[in-house]
Amino acid sequence: MLQLTAFIKLCLLTLIIAGLMYGIYYLNPPQSTASQVEKGKIDISQMLNEPNSIELNGEWLFFYNEFLSDEQIKSRLNSSSHESRYINVPGNWKLNEFELNADPSEGYGTYHLQITTTESKAPLAVKLPVIGIAYRIYQDQKLLSTVGEPGISKEKTHGDYQPQILLLETSSEVFTLTLQVASYEYGWGGLWYPLQIGNAQTIFQEQKLSSMNTLFITGFFFAVALYNLILFFLRTLDKLPLIFSLLCITLGLRELVVQDASILNYLASLNLIQLITIEYTSFFLAVPLGCHFFYLTFPQLFDKRVLILSYLVSLLLTVGLLFGGLKSSYLTLVLMQLIAPIFIIYILFIMTKAYFAQQKGSTVLLAGTFALAFCAINDILFAQAFINTGYLASYGLLLFVISQSYMTGIHFTQAFLDSDALASKLKKRNLILENLRRSLESKVKERTNELADANQHLQKLAHSDALTGASNRYGIQSVIDNTQHRFIRGGEVYSVAVIDLDRFKEVNDQFGHDAGDEVLKRCTQLIKLNIRKQDSFARWGGEEFVILLPDTRLEGAMTLAEKIRLVTAQSVTPFNGLEIQITATIGVSEVHKNEDFEQTFKRADQALFTAKDQGRNQVMAGKIKEQ
Repeated sequence: MLQLTAFIKLCLLTLIIAGLMYGIYYLNPPQSTASQVEKGKIDISQMLNEPNSIELNGEWLFFYNEFLSDEQIKSRLNSSSHESRYINVPGNWKLNEFELNADPSEGYGTYHLQITTTESKAPLAVKLPVIGIAYRIYQDQKLLSTVGEPGISKEKTHGDYQPQILLLETSSEVFTLTLQVASYEYGWGGLWYPLQIGNAQTIFQEQKLSSMNTLFITGFFFAVALYNLILFFLRTLDKLPLIFSLLCITLGLRELVVQDASILNYLASLNLIQLITIEYTSFFLAVPLGCHFFYLTFPQLFDKRVLILSYLVSLLLTVGLLFGGLKSSYLTLVLMQLIAPIFIIYILFIMTKAYFAQQKGSTVLLAGTFALAFCAINDILFAQAFINTGYLASYGLLLFVISQSYMTGIHFTQAFLDSDALASKLKKRNLILENLRRSLESKVKERTNELADANQHLQKLAHSDALTGASNRYGIQSVIDNTQHRFIRGGEVYSVAVIDLDRFKEVNDQFGHDAGDEVLKRCTQLIKLNIRKQDSFARWGGEEFVILLPDTRLEGAMTLAEKIRLVTAQSVTPFNGLEIQITATIGVSEVHKNEDFEQTFKRADQALFTAKDQGRNQVMAGKIKEQ
């Protein structure tokens, strides 16, 4: 009787989830109006009055292995010998349909569409999704935008990931859109997602709503992740909140890079490979983290070997993604899309067993798991063009995380109850341990002080030069990193001076290495006395020193370098009744746009060598290579 009741509840739960998914997909107002392009043409004049944008779906003209302009296309179409060929948009292009022996995903071509509108003063705009993997778009003969570098070969093509909205000219009722698209190495190519056209105000409003939806879901994931991290730090022995937090962080990152790639609003420098790596890696990590969550929730039911297998699969695919290049990214994604449903089915099986076993919280968690499974399978089928529903993973993940949060709450509530039961037992044992603690406390404190002193001594040895007391390369590295970071983020320039003592080997040969050591220490003192408070310097190696001058242009750095050169030349080093005089040659460079410290240092070092060749005892500025 109990099993029959549980089965009836499961059936009702399935109906509720199906209704909820129906509501998410069908009752949620669409942000675009379905339209049909026929034979490379579409009339949108009657659809512009609708409140939504218009998807340019259907048969676009396509010219395989050719980059054609609007005029060239019109000339072709007017030719009696030309046979028009079409390609369905949206969709991954299959170039072997246009040439039998062609690679289905690698190549280039031109998409062309003629659009008829109505005379209107309202500006029009077109929303371009991610297009694989590089393209140029024209309105009639006018170039509107270029993303990446589309070329006629793999070597000449460089992809990029840049959804965008472009304003269109509305002076004519009939105009054309021409896209020259190229894709190599990546497994997908062409217009994967629909292009949307409409009044500019409508397009920007839809984009705003889409961004708000993404930020809401992402913010929810990160908020849940933070909450569970707090729970974990409150009770570190329980790994469930940690795993759940990592899962939420992974899902939040994935939400920022899919579809509109909202992460580009904050990290605009990310390129195609980096975005694909973030998107796919987050997918690969979500599978084992999800399995780990269920393993910790139902350890008696979930087979540990399945958990280990999920991590191994994720590790292998992630390594293939990171080291296999753009080509392997497509293959690893397809493999995970084939493997992930197997783990999802296993999780559903475990959840069903937990439900019939009347495990606490299993009903709510099963509901969320069913929702996620439905949406995940839908997205995999949609991505492979088997169905035309749209992406639902965000909604499924939202419901799944809510159900998991409920389960985590139950888990922690039970844990706190168990803790209270153990508290009385622990109180007695704590009295015994307290006496032991007091006896050990003094020994631990003494040992801690010894270790602290030893660590402080080791830290000093690691960061400073034993002979001169100046910083060494390792010691100045953190200053270099911070200075470079300020340059990248705020444009605060800096300069680098590389100092080399002239004929230092002759000092060692003539007076001995002890004399050379005294010269190095004397030069260190001179540099320290003549640099500014905000400057940093280090002994770079041998008789070479480096000065890092933050917020300093080349002119100021040259002035300081000349000052150090003069005081070095005018100073002597006393040694065993002798006075040793030495000079210094200095190379100086100022960091420039798109340079890092190593490149700036290299220019200064090259200037140093040039100055050495020209007679030593001088200051020379590093040159910038012409682009």
